[in-house]
Amino acid sequence: MPKCLLDLELWWKGPEFLHDNEIVFSEIPSLKDSFVDDEVTCLVSAAETDDWDHRVFEMFSNLNRLLRVIARCIRLFRNRVRPRDRIRNNFLSPYDLHLAKIASFKLTQKHIFKNDFALLENGQVVSKKNKHYFLRPFIDEQGVLRVGGRLENARIPFEQKHPVILHKNHPLTNLIVNECHLSNLHAGMRQMTYLLSLHYCVIGIHHVIKRVIYRCTTCIRQRAIPFQQQMASLPRQRLEPGVTFGNTGVDYAGPFFVRSWKGRGAKLHRVYISLFVCMATKALHLELVSDLSSSAFIAALRRFVSRRGRCHSIFSDNGTNFVGANQQLRDWANLLDSTKFQEDVTNELTTNGITWHFSPPHAPHFGGLWEAGFKTTKFHLRRVLGQSSLTYEEFSTVLCQVEACANSRPLCARFEGDMDPLTPAHFLIARPLTTVPDPSILTAEDSLRDRWQYLQRLVLSFWEKWSKDYLIQLRKGPKWLEKSKNIQPNDVVILIDENQPPCRWLMGRIVKTYPGRDGLVRVASVVTAKGEFKRPVCKLCPLLLG
Repeated sequence: MPKCLLDLELWWKGPEFLHDNEIVFSEIPSLKDSFVDDEVTCLVSAAETDDWDHRVFEMFSNLNRLLRVIARCIRLFRNRVRPRDRIRNNFLSPYDLHLAKIASFKLTQKHIFKNDFALLENGQVVSKKNKHYFLRPFIDEQGVLRVGGRLENARIPFEQKHPVILHKNHPLTNLIVNECHLSNLHAGMRQMTYLLSLHYCVIGIHHVIKRVIYRCTTCIRQRAIPFQQQMASLPRQRLEPGVTFGNTGVDYAGPFFVRSWKGRGAKLHRVYISLFVCMATKALHLELVSDLSSSAFIAALRRFVSRRGRCHSIFSDNGTNFVGANQQLRDWANLLDSTKFQEDVTNELTTNGITWHFSPPHAPHFGGLWEAGFKTTKFHLRRVLGQSSLTYEEFSTVLCQVEACANSRPLCARFEGDMDPLTPAHFLIARPLTTVPDPSILTAEDSLRDRWQYLQRLVLSFWEKWSKDYLIQLRKGPKWLEKSKNIQPNDVVILIDENQPPCRWLMGRIVKTYPGRDGLVRVASVVTAKGEFKRPVCKLCPLLLG
């Protein structure tokens, strides 16, 4: 020990007889007594394992690197055994790699198919219960187990006549299939099955190919199979009766073009449509907006509140939902994210006692109600306007007519005994907007109180029919019916971006999940090289599959 040398005089000054004036060589003192012999006991244990070759193949993720390591080992062994024929260059020839591949086949087969080797080396035939019985296996001159078959007289290479037999669960098989997948530009199932069958025989090769393809990072990006979680329950605002437009969803569409005046020389100007939809009754309110500014939106909000009454809450998409290839959509997104817009709108909403709720970023399906409202609006506009351009007043008139048609659509199927189906207009004016008003059943002698009570009973009957007929249709979900395993923190995912090609999608790691009331995760926070983002699980693609 180095610590013992500090006090060891023999180490620093040498033997004592060297310090004498005269040295007598007749008898040299023994130095054995100057050292302290420590008895050291070493316990060595050795265990024989049968899976050591598995561990060797699992150390490599690339077939070429594995073969080169084996080829170096073979050359080192040959240089030691035959020093006269020693190869001094550092380059590996194709023959060296061929010998390495043969050695890897023999190493694998003697471990996996040792019973078959024992029978075939003794001149026997494998058992009929063996999966390789119908292959008529044999051992070739190099000691590799191959398929027999009936193609001995065919004019094809020996490797195609008698493919090498491999096991589907061995690491070497995975390396070979992965090498074939990459060298053939990420080939698919059918092509890889054909290419591998030319040289190898693997029972259950489809499972190996499928496993390799579904673990390939490049193929995962191109497939873009996102997480799918069971659809959540509808929010409370859509299931509770109350004041029409008490809980409202808002969205923008456009741009549309209107003429500055009638006649020749008129210039076209951009306008937008602001849609307000009632969360409970699906009633629509359309406002024409001159530009994308906070003042224009506040003016549209004031017109809506003045005609429909104040609402408790407003729901809308997040600004990033509008970031797309269209510049106008980016303008609306920038408007939502701008500080001035948020300050102006927040002051306006605070004054009126309205709360604004945003959906998660890149989750337009969270606002399916107003997306469906715009689908109906654009359906009528395309058929009415076509390629024609209108003035601002004419466009406003068309919007009012489209609003009337949309609010007159039935909410539920018509049942026997009903005079007319329930529509959103019943909650606005107690009848469809597109029908002729019925004569009043109250005479002039009836008091206003009786008429008010009649109208109240009429409204209550609409809400009762809404509860019995309309809510029943919302019981069944259109898609995402099965529960899936929740994503967990530290899961590696790819962020799906419809505006970018798959090769440019960001890779990230889950840092936080947001489970719902049912315990299912539908939104998560992901950290990437460009920062942290909040995304719905339908925009996340799992990268590492078990």
